[in-house]
Amino acid sequence: MTNLTDAIQPYLSSNESIRAARANDSSAVVVTDRRVMEVKRGSDSRGRDLKLAKSTLITGPNILGVKIVEEGSERVDLQGLAAGLVALVLGLGIFFITERVSGELAGLAELVGLASAFIGGIIGVVYIWNAVQTKQGAVTVKVIGDDGDVIETISLAEEEADVAAEISSVIGA
Repeated sequence: MTNLTDAIQPYLSSNESIRAARANDSSAVVVTDRRVMEVKRGSDSRGRDLKLAKSTLITGPNILGVKIVEEGSERVDLQGLAAGLVALVLGLGIFFITERVSGELAGLAELVGLASAFIGGIIGVVYIWNAVQTKQGAVTVKVIGDDGDVIETISLAEEEADVAAEISSVIGA
């Protein structure tokens, strides 16, 4: 959604003003002086363009408050990364050591070396892969109704914390 104003304008009333907004190529989140709007664009399995607009009223007597949870991005698991590297080095080390064996045990040593390299490689790659798979940070906004229940949950990216703060500001006004 390159032009946020064009994408959101059809959904705004004439006296409604935008307080905060964030957009990327496929979605937009907009906070106005009375509601939160989410607009997403995509396509269905047949290639038809789809546009989804969702609007949540955040003002009024039935809104009690807001709960905002900010979760930072996960860091790389350094222990898992180290364990993966050790498994790789150990497996390859045993392989190269067993290649030097000669005589009657050469065939068995070669088999043990290949198995060690294969098992160490698999274990190492799995540990390293799991160590570098991290979750991006996120901000979750829960709008609380007057009965204490969550009326709406809005998920934002980590860099959209200012949009969450503006939601809180509108609810508190």
